[in-house]
Amino acid sequence: MILCMKCGSLDTIVFGEGMFLRSTNSRTLDFASDFGFTFYNDHHFHIGYFLYALAYYVRHDQAWGKQHKHRIYALARDVGNLSYKDKHFPVARHKDVYTGFSWASGIAPGVRQEESSSEGLNCYHALAALGDAYKDSRLKHTGQVLLAMEIASVREYWHVRDHNYNHFPPLIQKSGAVGMIGEQSFYLYTLNWPCDPNVFPQRHACLIGIQVMPITSVSKYWLDKDWAKHVLNSCTEAVNPSSAKDYHLTGGSRQLNSGWKAFCYVAMAPYDAAHATEAANYVKQQSPHHLVGGTSTSSTLLFIYGRT
Repeated sequence: MILCMKCGSLDTIVFGEGMFLRSTNSRTLDFASDFGFTFYNDHHFHIGYFLYALAYYVRHDQAWGKQHKHRIYALARDVGNLSYKDKHFPVARHKDVYTGFSWASGIAPGVRQEESSSEGLNCYHALAALGDAYKDSRLKHTGQVLLAMEIASVREYWHVRDHNYNHFPPLIQKSGAVGMIGEQSFYLYTLNWPCDPNVFPQRHACLIGIQVMPITSVSKYWLDKDWAKHVLNSCTEAVNPSSAKDYHLTGGSRQLNSGWKAFCYVAMAPYDAAHATEAANYVKQQSPHHLVGGTSTSSTLLFIYGRT
């Protein structure tokens, strides 16, 4: 994103009426492009990553940030508009102020749903970080309020914890997390994107991982000991599938992809010192290209060692 802006090329970002439409192929703006982004799906996910990168880049290059401020703020307004007076974008496009979390769905058929709670959290952290980088207290506080709402909601509706354990059916109690929430439903499973391998118990790592990624400086506010205790069983089976009592039903399938395995280690890390050490040692052994996008060796180790 930053490279595109520096080169003066933003061909993959197209401005529509009150909306940015993004496509990896700027000539193809169909529903299937980029998880339905062109039909308003997942803007807080995708743009959140851009805003996160921009926030920390602007902090270190104030002159460049000032030069491109109007363009960067246009992206921020798409997902975190501050005011009803802005006629170009709705206020906090994806946020449901009643539930506290965000809906990923745009104008596609069917009910509203959200799968990756942590990518929604990342968006509002990015807004706050961008406001901080520009010394814009209104944008910073808007991001902080939206983030605080999202954290409280994720801890209540997405995570199995001590205080809400009996709110969930047994299968979700066992897994430790909700895979997806629809307007009228809670799902144990995620959408049909491929986990590697896409069988249980390994697939638990993707169910947990999609509620972990990306790992940033604020992940400690929802990845804690309470939740770690409730994902311990499913994550242990995911990273060591032969330990699951029904492993024989999978036909002895292969080991989990290393990147998704890392998310499970991270989720278990806050449980105790032994799990934190195990997570750190695992991540140190991985080459960067073996980690899934949304994490890195440095951010993961910072989370493990830097939690307070």
